[in-house]
Amino acid sequence: MSEQEIDRKITVIFATDVVGYSKHMEANESGTVINLRACEKILTGLFEKHKGRLFNTGGDSFLAEFPSAVSAIECAVEFQKAIKERNSSDETSVKLKFRIGINSGDVIKEKDNLLGDGVNIAARLEALAQSGGITISKVIYDYVKSKTQYEFNDLGLQKIKQNEFHAFDLLLDESQKRKLNTTSTSNPFKYGLLSAIVVLIIAVLAYVQVGKDFQPVDEKNLAYEIPEGPSITVAKFQNLNPSEDTNYLKKSITDNIVSVLSGSPDLLVMSPDASSAAKSENPEIKEIAEATGVRYVLTGNYQVINQKIRVNVQLNDALKGKTLWSQIFDSNIDDLFDVLDEIANSVFTEVQVQVAGVNSADLSFFKTNVDYLEHQKCNSLFRERNPDSNKQAERCIQALLERDPKNPVVLYLSGWNTFQRAWMGWSSNPEQDKANSRKIAEGIIDDYPGPPYLLLGWIDLVNGDIESVKQNASLALEVAPKNNTVLPVAASLLRRVGNYEAARPAFEKTIRTNPNPMQWVWFEYAGTLIALKDYPKAKELLQTALTRQEIGTQNVIVLMHLAAIAVFENDMSEAKLQCKTAKEATPNFDLEKNLKAISTTTDTEFYNSFIDAVKLACA
Repeated sequence: MSEQEIDRKITVIFATDVVGYSKHMEANESGTVINLRACEKILTGLFEKHKGRLFNTGGDSFLAEFPSAVSAIECAVEFQKAIKERNSSDETSVKLKFRIGINSGDVIKEKDNLLGDGVNIAARLEALAQSGGITISKVIYDYVKSKTQYEFNDLGLQKIKQNEFHAFDLLLDESQKRKLNTTSTSNPFKYGLLSAIVVLIIAVLAYVQVGKDFQPVDEKNLAYEIPEGPSITVAKFQNLNPSEDTNYLKKSITDNIVSVLSGSPDLLVMSPDASSAAKSENPEIKEIAEATGVRYVLTGNYQVINQKIRVNVQLNDALKGKTLWSQIFDSNIDDLFDVLDEIANSVFTEVQVQVAGVNSADLSFFKTNVDYLEHQKCNSLFRERNPDSNKQAERCIQALLERDPKNPVVLYLSGWNTFQRAWMGWSSNPEQDKANSRKIAEGIIDDYPGPPYLLLGWIDLVNGDIESVKQNASLALEVAPKNNTVLPVAASLLRRVGNYEAARPAFEKTIRTNPNPMQWVWFEYAGTLIALKDYPKAKELLQTALTRQEIGTQNVIVLMHLAAIAVFENDMSEAKLQCKTAKEATPNFDLEKNLKAISTTTDTEFYNSFIDAVKLACA
């Protein structure tokens, strides 16, 4: 055949892949591969039985052609039933599920491979299918409706990316019956039509607002110098169809993307809260870039209708004022983890970052959204820091561990909650609780790189083992050098044991990756600088802290730091003024009580001089 000739034919295409394959691989790589091989053996056996030919495979995905639509349908049904039976066995260590799409169309034969829209639509149908389900095109439906006894559910006209097709679900059981939005609005009885139209209008308006070129950032206005390598801020995603049931996804989507992107050693990723440094309620791309000092800004929105989620994502180059890439991701709400992984991986590709050894997002350790939300509830109870909430948190955590006893994120929280009892004096056996907490942390070091060393560091700090504190804080920074959760806590540990030179760069990186951190970071960083006698930089940080959201009476602590600096600089009038402001900001000001709120350090010489300076200012 000459180079100009194209070999075409009409055939039936069968496409399938594993649901949540990346999540399975992260949780149990070897087990996933072994079980995939077993499933592949079942599949290829059925291909042979029904005269199918496997023409392409890509790890967890398989493409085959069949001479008959009925043969492809029978093969698909038998395969899904075989997988369901296999997963019902307790001996199956990793229970893989598959989606299947079937289409018939014109394809190009290229050696042993098949190309063209016929194949593309089969892949789109597979993506549309439910977990454990089969979705087919209208062409296939017309072929088989009178030749099989199966029940089908009309999904209407669907459009995914550039492909538009009429789809049907083959119902293996009644629970698979569903309704999807269609590209047609001609049916006046469609459920939720009015809601869908309203959301569509909002989405269009949002696209018009950010989908075109925008005013580029002026580098002179940047809060920080843009680093040489790629840098990105992920702005908070907007919920286009707000409700109490779906608003939590704002945090989940942003946190997951940031966590996955942070795994790249070449990409500087801002903290999930970094975009809050922009002053506007709904800041533009330019303002976010200026406030966080990055070149790239990822923006997006999402909407949930009838258990389907659509996420719109845009990658923007703030220096050039251009939207480089945009994409719509559609998924069942139950498959949220998979679509978040797909978004993060697509961003990596678009900014041309070579990804190696990507750290798993905390979200990916959870089997369901319900478990993830329950973990957030447990964490909130832990952070209340009182004996009753600690007990409630313990019950909450144990309920999660009963469902998923090896989840390292839940185990990490369990370790902290156990340690909190010992540390705060609520435990009847503090030494045993500290030992249990240490055992938990040591058991998850390999599965959850970075954070367990922080827990070990705090246990060592309470036990007075200063060298171990330094070692564990350093190990946390070594294995998770860009983790914006690890950075501030490791820095705090190093400051508390008087290792200011090591704490300073960790604090600097904390502020660099999150210009809007918790307020304690500001005055602990400032305390580090005061110990190093860098008073101008310390004052600059503390003045910034006063402009951020206060928790409790933390501004009083900030003002007391400013008062101490003034004493060290022999400016007693300024010292008195700062203490006066602190007293006016707090009803019934109690100096001794406020001094106890200042973070301690094993460097007693500096700590005592700091406390004496505050007392002198407030005398």
